[in-house]
Amino acid sequence: MPLMAVFGKISDVYGRRQVFLWTTVFTIVLFLTFTVDSYERIGDWAIYATAPFMSSAYIHDIVAWSMAVDLVPDAIDQAKLFPLLTPLMNGTVASVSGDILAFFLLKLHLPNYTVVWGILTLVAAAVCVVIWAVLPETMEAPKKFGSVGEFVQDALPCSTGKGGGTGGYG
Repeated sequence: MPLMAVFGKISDVYGRRQVFLWTTVFTIVLFLTFTVDSYERIGDWAIYATAPFMSSAYIHDIVAWSMAVDLVPDAIDQAKLFPLLTPLMNGTVASVSGDILAFFLLKLHLPNYTVVWGILTLVAAAVCVVIWAVLPETMEAPKKFGSVGEFVQDALPCSTGKGGGTGGYG
């Protein structure tokens, strides 16, 4: 959850589409780790190592809301979007569909779930391709990536995102 503030700031500086792509890649890495672990039992360390990636779904929500606000500037129209987007953004649809899928998969009594995680990995990869090919950037002039130090400074929630890093205090 602390990463939500960082990625919110990053999406404000580097663009919504970029953060959507990055977090989708994080999801792919996470699902790929689960795929390998379900087949090889690589150990809990791999799951713990990918724990920071688990917040990518929440980051998707924040970026999707930001994109919706960017695309629909009128506050009344944004309010009309709220009941439509809320089930999608807060994980309701994913949670319910995941529960239904789990119900049927558990009835199969599979020895492991490598195939399931592999399919989810491929779906996440397909989503990444769609985001890259179709989703427009909603920011007017996102900043281009410079150095790692500049990126870290821009990513801090208290920085201005203009390279100064003072957060307006200096």
